[in-house]
This record gives sequence, structure tokens and C-alpha cells, in this order.
Amino acid sequence: MAKNKPEIRYDRDSDILYIKIKEGSIDDTVDVAEDVFVEKDKNGNMVGIEIWRARQLLLNPLAKHISEQVKLVNKAS
Repeated sequence: MAKNKPEIRYDRDSDILYIKIKEGSIDDTVDVAEDVFVEKDKNGNMVGIEIWRARQLLLNPLAKHISEQVKLVNKAS
């Protein structure tokens, strides 16, 4: 894998989505929202993002939004 190529991993058992922005040591983790964490290196650059309860925080709202958009398209047809 390229050094700074983003990578996405999902742990189904613990329902955690991890987005690695770039390679590097993690010096600090910042809680930016409930169950959303940003990992930073010693220079304050973002290294990764960790999202707990990913199905509830991301997938369910996304599925609902897509469903609403499909209904709007079907209604307009």
C-alpha cells in the first residue's frame, strides 16, 4: 500500500469504522462528536478517523436519506 493512500476498514463485530488518512504515529486522539474520534500525529496532522456505532451513526441515516430520495424521484415520475 502507498504511504499516504487512505484506507477504510470496518469491524462488523464491534461496529467500528476506521479511516486511515495517512501512515504515521498517533500522538493524540480528539473526541469530535459522540463516538467519533480523530487521531493526530505530533504535528497536529490528521492520521485517522474512528467511528463507533457506525451502523447507527452512518449507515442507518444514509439508508434513510437514500430511501427518501427514491420516494421523491418516484413521486415526480
